[in-house]
Amino acid sequence: DGLLHLTGGQASALQASIRDEDLSSELKLQNKIVRRALCLLERDNLVKSFQRKEMRGRSEIQQQYWRVDYKLMLDSTKLRIHAMKDGLQKAPPEKMTRHVCPTCTDEDGNHPFWDEFDVQALLDQDLMAFVCEHCQTELEEKSEILESDKNHGNIHQRLQAQLQRLIEALKRTEMILLPAPLPEATAKIG
Repeated sequence: DGLLHLTGGQASALQASIRDEDLSSELKLQNKIVRRALCLLERDNLVKSFQRKEMRGRSEIQQQYWRVDYKLMLDSTKLRIHAMKDGLQKAPPEKMTRHVCPTCTDEDGNHPFWDEFDVQALLDQDLMAFVCEHCQTELEEKSEILESDKNHGNIHQRLQAQLQRLIEALKRTEMILLPAPLPEATAKIG
């Protein structure tokens, strides 16, 4: 999952096409982890892969390269946001999971909680669990039934608020002339 935190320099390297082995060494991660992450990103249309023939010594081998296709990535992101909003409009959630800290309490004796939208920021990468921002205790999941009319608007407003920066950034990209995808399998590297 370190691959999902690409820095700007590493992301720009993907535009120029890079082998997964080279990216693994740059990120200091095992090639298996990087390849798995790249395949997931490719499935979500965030990167593309292609095969290129290369000469190694006297033999010719196929190498797999990866790059970002910005137009495809932006279109895919817009489509996902639209599908998410559309799905929420058609079938609002009937229940919501709250993540509660069993350790902390406020002045009234209530345990702090985070819902599905807020808890994402509390993911501990080492534990692969959500932890309290105050005491670092692992949060417990509690499900509750929602009253559809009352909470549907609230959930939609919160989703809209969380996506607002992303939507504004996507709108700004509409004015930008994106680079054409580079030719994929034309060059031989020797």
